[in-house]
Amino acid sequence: MYSLKELPLQVIAFRRRGGGIKGLLVFPYVHPGPFGEVGCSNLPFRIARRIKDTNNVMVFHTTSTHNENCSGEDDIEKIANAVSNSLKVMKFYDTGGPVHRYSGKISARCQVLGDTLILSLIPDVTGFDDVSIETGMKLMRKLKSSRIRNVVVIDSHNNFNIDYKILRDIDNDTMKGIRECIKDMSRNKLSVGFSRIEYGSGSTGPMGVQTLVIKTDKTYAYILVDGNNIKSGLREKVLESLKGMVDDAEIYSTDNHIVNINLKDLNPIGNKDDEERLMDAIKESLSRAMDDIEEVEIGTHTTKVLVKVGGKGYMEKVSEIVNKMVKRLKFSILIVIISFIISILIFSLSFLLIG
Repeated sequence: MYSLKELPLQVIAFRRRGGGIKGLLVFPYVHPGPFGEVGCSNLPFRIARRIKDTNNVMVFHTTSTHNENCSGEDDIEKIANAVSNSLKVMKFYDTGGPVHRYSGKISARCQVLGDTLILSLIPDVTGFDDVSIETGMKLMRKLKSSRIRNVVVIDSHNNFNIDYKILRDIDNDTMKGIRECIKDMSRNKLSVGFSRIEYGSGSTGPMGVQTLVIKTDKTYAYILVDGNNIKSGLREKVLESLKGMVDDAEIYSTDNHIVNINLKDLNPIGNKDDEERLMDAIKESLSRAMDDIEEVEIGTHTTKVLVKVGGKGYMEKVSEIVNKMVKRLKFSILIVIISFIISILIFSLSFLLIG
């Protein structure tokens, strides 16, 4: 069911001025599914626990679909090793630019740090659920330049709708809009702060709520909640509640499928949450990250990892296997029930005959 495929992996490291890694952003172009602990599910935690350089590890959802679900532990070990190796070859910079946004057919949030563009695709105007790997690779190719050597593409995955489909291309107007966003050449000294709150609920995974605050000319927040998408409308409530704390914020989900107990279990963040409690946790996480701010340097490395992935038709194959298992289980349960009833009848009949 699996085949070998070479997929991108990008790592952003923030290094303290006195030395030592303050935090890592990891962008594996594999998909954190399909459900439970199967395949790549629980990917953020399984990567973070392997990283020894820092406790501040944020694993973002990139442009990947269920076709890029990997086979499990061996592949995740390869990814973690590639993260560690990336730290050895990075070139570091000490400045970063502002956040700019584009809103057209597709919404985008752009920030250039060092020689790296962090591009977040947001499904608020045109909804989508996952972005194809081909679309991500296209954006990387078209947006690279002499000053932007690395292009990181995030699927923000923050507006759940059961009818949304995979985003398979970027229109020309959106591409032009993104290019306008990254024309700004202004740069300032770079400072960052991290935090993590182990927020537990029925729709979030073990990494809880993580926040990265980046300070250049102003302060910008990247809030990452460990779960599979965000209930429609909740993103707007969260961003409204954060006004005045930072100049610009965005909330992301990791797309962690550990919160889905089966293929049909649609469980976005907010689905099983007290919204006020969740927003309080997010605000607390942001406040802690603000208190953690210090000057840093940024380095990025883009590499590739050879992993086993499900490929085209993976979900259909998994669904078929699961359905067969369910049918067999139902049949087995039926046999047990019938056997139990027959046993009771035999016992009762024997008791009556003896009597």
